[in-house]
Amino acid sequence: MLCLLSTVLVIAQEPNFDLNRLLKANNLDAVRNEVKTFLQNYRGTPLALYLNSVVEMDAEKAVEQYKRIILQFPKSEYADDASFKVAQFYFAQGLYISARRHFLNLVENYSGSPFLDDSKYFATACLYALQKFDSCQSELRNLLFNYPNSPFAKLAKEDLIEINRNRNLERIDPKAVKHKSGGKFTLQIGAFSQINNALNQREYFSKLGLPVEIHEKTKDGGTLYLLWIGSFDTKAAAKAFGKTFKKDYGKIYRIAKRTP
Repeated sequence: MLCLLSTVLVIAQEPNFDLNRLLKANNLDAVRNEVKTFLQNYRGTPLALYLNSVVEMDAEKAVEQYKRIILQFPKSEYADDASFKVAQFYFAQGLYISARRHFLNLVENYSGSPFLDDSKYFATACLYALQKFDSCQSELRNLLFNYPNSPFAKLAKEDLIEINRNRNLERIDPKAVKHKSGGKFTLQIGAFSQINNALNQREYFSKLGLPVEIHEKTKDGGTLYLLWIGSFDTKAAAKAFGKTFKKDYGKIYRIAKRTP
């Protein structure tokens, strides 16, 4: 009982410690010496644990001390910072499930934290890294709807575009448009006057595993570079694929006859 009372008194008497001032001085030895002196008088307090974590050179040891703050002093002014630092550590290590748990802990328990926006966004980033695209997409939309002025709104929009793009890559089975030597029809998805433009488009779709070809056509004394994709025995087969292609990629097309 006496020990507990002593701890309470120490916490109540815990002075301010201007860590920012020391860090700005860019003298790590001075920081450590001052922290060491402080720890001798206030060991076991939230601030002491926090300072000890900040100057700890071993990241894993620092994380364990941050966890002690979260567990023992969840209402302290350092708990949200500790939770965020633990989450960051796990995220950097690729431990996305643990990282997400700590980001969400901060969101749920520290509504006034300056790390709130960061944690909301990075909690969704964990889902993305885990390839849980449905859940990630839902949370990103909720973030944009509920917090349109979030500093991470632009990134959230870009992530939604990326998720949709990745899904489009999965929709078309390259085997469905495998080149056939006897196919009479193809989809023309572009006609370019500059060869580089045609080459860029061919490279893009080729990376998706789709059979793309460039054919030259002379017109009005100039050369057009036609971009063809797929080879189909019938016009109906080409049209069926064209509908899927347009839906997934938003590109217009026309059915063309393949030249010998």
